[in-house]
Amino acid sequence: MTYLLEIRTILAAGKIDDALVQAAAARQTYREWEELDQARADIEDVIRDREGMIPMQNVLADLTGSIGERQ
Repeated sequence: MTYLLEIRTILAAGKIDDALVQAAAARQTYREWEELDQARADIEDVIRDREGMIPMQNVLADLTGSIGERQ
């Protein structure tokens, strides 16, 4: 359980790559922890979500900039 808490703390700090490394190390130590597989999948989902948000953030920034220019 300590590993999961550490992984969550690392994630909260925004260090996704470090969390993946920590999850891999814990998985080698405690192979029976199915939760670690789920944690890894969750981390990978966060990465995909963030990557998908970047284009949307760019569009919103462009829209905000063009609205500001019109005023």
